[in-house]
Amino acid sequence: MYFQSHRESFLARNMLYNVSADRIAQTNINGTLQDETRLRKKETVSFPLLVKSKNVTTPRSIVYIHVGKTGGTTLEYVLRSSCEWYRDVRVKNKCFKERFSIQSKNESRLSHLVLNTVHIRGNNPAIRDASTFLITVRNPIARLVSSFDHDHVNNTRVIGGVLDRRNSFYKRCFPTAQVLADVLEINNQTDYCYQLGKKTVQGHGNTVINTHLFFNYENYAKMTTQKYPERELLVVRTEALWEDVTQLEVALGGSDQQFANLRSRVSSSFGSEKYPVFSHGSEKFSVRSQLSPRANQVICCFLFREIQVFVELVQRATNLAESEKEKYTGLLYDDCGVPSKKTTTGNGYPIDFAWKEWATNGNICKSLNVV
Repeated sequence: MYFQSHRESFLARNMLYNVSADRIAQTNINGTLQDETRLRKKETVSFPLLVKSKNVTTPRSIVYIHVGKTGGTTLEYVLRSSCEWYRDVRVKNKCFKERFSIQSKNESRLSHLVLNTVHIRGNNPAIRDASTFLITVRNPIARLVSSFDHDHVNNTRVIGGVLDRRNSFYKRCFPTAQVLADVLEINNQTDYCYQLGKKTVQGHGNTVINTHLFFNYENYAKMTTQKYPERELLVVRTEALWEDVTQLEVALGGSDQQFANLRSRVSSSFGSEKYPVFSHGSEKFSVRSQLSPRANQVICCFLFREIQVFVELVQRATNLAESEKEKYTGLLYDDCGVPSKKTTTGNGYPIDFAWKEWATNGNICKSLNVV
C-alpha cells in the first residue's frame, strides 16, 4: 500500500526511531490523563461578578466557544446553551434528557450566564454582544490526534462522497497519526499525500475529511478574541476540566459542590477517576493513534500557527493564575522539544516565544519547510 512505501523510505533513511512502548507519547485520549497528572493543583483565582466592556461595567453575558475535541460534549451536562445549540429537535431533546437534566433543577450560575454556544457553524450574532468569551482548550497535539481518530473511516460510519474523500486521506495516505507525522517528515513536497496532510494539519483542508482540524483555534479566534480583543476571556482546560469549571462556578458566586454529582455520573475514558470527562465513545475506536516523541515534534512544526493562538488564549485567560498558565503551556513546549532555560521561579519559556521563527529555524523544523 501507499503508506507502506513511505514507511520503507523513511526507515531506509534512518529517520524513524524505534521507540519503546514506555516512551510512546500518549497524545491520543490517554494523553489527556498524562497531561493531567503533570498539572499541579491550581491556585484559586477570583474575579468580580461584573466585567468591564468598553469602559462600562456590566453584568456578564458569556458566549461559549466549543472548539472540537476539547471536552465540549462534557459541558452539555453543565451548560444549557450547549444543548440548545442543536437544530435537530430530537437530538436537542435527547441532550436535555440524558445530559443537562442531571443538574437542570439546580442550574449552575455558570449555565445561567452562558447565553449561547458557538460550534462549527461559524459566526453567531451573539458574539458581537458578548461581554465574555468562554473557550475550552486542550494541548494542540492531543487535540489533533483526537480529531484525526474521531473522523477515521474505521471509527465512524460515512457513505458516498464523504467516504470517498476520507478514504483518500485515511486509506490511501494516513492509516494512523504516526504515519501522518512520518510522511510530513519525509518532506516530499511534490507528493500527493504530503500536500494533503500538510493542508489538513494546518487547517486548510476539506471539512469533510476532518471537521475539527479545519475549525481550529485560529478559526474560532478570528471571529472572537482577535476581532474583539477587549473582551474578557475565560478558559476551561480539557486536562483539568472539572477543576476549572468548579472554580469558575465559585468565582461567579456559585457553590464548589455544584458539579459534584456529575463527576461520578459522566462516563469517562480519560481524566482521573475523580474528574471524569465524556469520551464520544473513543475508548471503543478500532484505530487509536499514538505518537512517538519525535512525531510530536514534527507535528508541532506544522502546527506553529495553531500553537501560537493556543498560547495566546491561555495567556489572556483571566480565570487562571499566572503560575498555572506557565505550567500548562510549559508542558506543550516540552512536547515540542523547545529548549528551555529553566529556573527556580519558572519553566524558562518566554510568553512571547516566536513560534513562526522556531518553525522556520528550529531543531527539527528547519529541514521541513513548513512556513
